[in-house]
Amino acid sequence: TVTASFSLSDSVTSFHVIVEAVSVDGSLGLGVGSVISKKPFFIEPRLPVELSLRDSILLPVTVSNNVNSEIKSTLLADPVGSWATVSAAMRTSSLTVGPGTSVRTYVGFEAAAVANQAALIFRASATDAATRQYDDEVRKSTRVVPFGFPIEVHKSGLLTETEVQNFTFGFSKTMVPGSANLSVNVYPSPLASLTQALEALIREPFGCFEQTSSTSYPLVMAAQYFKTHQGVDPELIQKSQDMLEKSYKKLVSFESKSGGFEWSGESPGHEALTAYGLLQFTDMNQVFA
Repeated sequence: TVTASFSLSDSVTSFHVIVEAVSVDGSLGLGVGSVISKKPFFIEPRLPVELSLRDSILLPVTVSNNVNSEIKSTLLADPVGSWATVSAAMRTSSLTVGPGTSVRTYVGFEAAAVANQAALIFRASATDAATRQYDDEVRKSTRVVPFGFPIEVHKSGLLTETEVQNFTFGFSKTMVPGSANLSVNVYPSPLASLTQALEALIREPFGCFEQTSSTSYPLVMAAQYFKTHQGVDPELIQKSQDMLEKSYKKLVSFESKSGGFEWSGESPGHEALTAYGLLQFTDMNQVFA
C-alpha cells in the first residue's frame, strides 16, 4: 500500500489520478481514479440582469453543504449603497442543510433608485456537528433603469480642424424626470471604434456548459485582438482576462466523471460537446495568462 499527498489548485473541478506500479516479480499494475475539488460550503444567489425602478422581487439564494454532516447556516443580505430597500423580515435567514444537499431561500427587496452598478453582498456562515466554522461571501451586481419604455437616439458626424458639429435632441413631455442620459464617444481612428465594439463581448459566464461557452468563446476572440493591437486600454485587457478566468473555472466544472464534458457535468460525457470544449480550451490557452 502506498500513500501519496499533493496540493490542489483553487479550481472547482475534478482531477484524474493515474497510478502505475511494478511488483518484485515484474508484474505491471495500473489504477485510474479521480479527485474532486469542491467547496465544503457555499452560497449561490441569482440576480436579474436588469431591474426597473420600484420593482419588488424575491431573489433566490441556494445554500449548499458538501460536508458529511448537517450544518446550521445564517444568511445575511445587504445592498451596497441606497439603491435598494431590503425587507427586514427577509434580510436574515437561518437554515438547516443536510449533508450533501442544498436548500433554497429567498431575499425580498425593492429597487428604490436608478443605478448603473447596483450591487448586493451576501454573507453566510455555518457550523457543523463538530463545531467547525464555514463562511462564504458573494457580491452580485445588476443595474436599475427608470420605469417606462427606454428610447435611444443616436447622432454622429465627422470632426475636422475647421468644422464644428451641432446636434439637437427633442424630449417627450411624458419622459420620466431624471431619466435622461447623454454620452459622447469620440473615435480618433476606425481602430478605436472596433475596440469599443469588442468590449461589448465581455460578458459574465452563466448557465450550462453550452451557455457558458457561448458567452466566453467570443471573448477569447476579443482577447486575441486586444493582445495583438497597440493602444488598447490596459484596464480593458485586465477585465477580459478576469472574465476569461471565471469562464474557464465554470467550464471545467462541467467535466464528466467518465471523461469529457456534458451540459451539466453528468455521465457519460458528450462527444460533440467535448470536442467543441477542447477547441475552445486550445484557443483560450493562447490568450489566457
